[in-house]
Amino acid sequence: MKRYIIMGFSVCVLLIGYLFFHTGQLKEELKTARTDVKQLQEENRSIAKTPEDQQEAKALTVAEKFINNYYVFENTPDQKKVEALLTEKAKEVVFFEGDSEVNFEGSHVTSTIENVKLFRGDYTDNRMQILATFNNIITANEISSKSISYATLDLLKDGDTWKIDDLNIAQY
Repeated sequence: MKRYIIMGFSVCVLLIGYLFFHTGQLKEELKTARTDVKQLQEENRSIAKTPEDQQEAKALTVAEKFINNYYVFENTPDQKKVEALLTEKAKEVVFFEGDSEVNFEGSHVTSTIENVKLFRGDYTDNRMQILATFNNIITANEISSKSISYATLDLLKDGDTWKIDDLNIAQY
């Protein structure tokens, strides 16, 4: 009987030792795999984008900033932030408080957006057209309305900076 207990104990010790060794080996393999993944991610980030891709990304960023600055506000959009993204021509087209026929004076108005999608249209070296679709939720005096919005933004490159030169907005 003693012999079986010693053999059972020995088998358990050997099994635990094997599992301990095998677990350590798996941990080492996992560590190596994580290092490989990190290295591949860094290589992927460092691969130079084409100049066209870089310019498209910059233009899309300007378009997204415009939509966020113009359509996400409480009472009125931040005119300075919006105008910083516009050419003089576009500044004549964009409405701010007091510019439009709609008057919310005395009302508490908030505007938010959701589901923003941007699509690049025609482009040249210094011009790009972007179509934006989004839902605009406007709340005035605790009454909300949601409209599907489409914006066509014509961007002009001035040096290394993209600015919105013309825009057409439709809301349904």
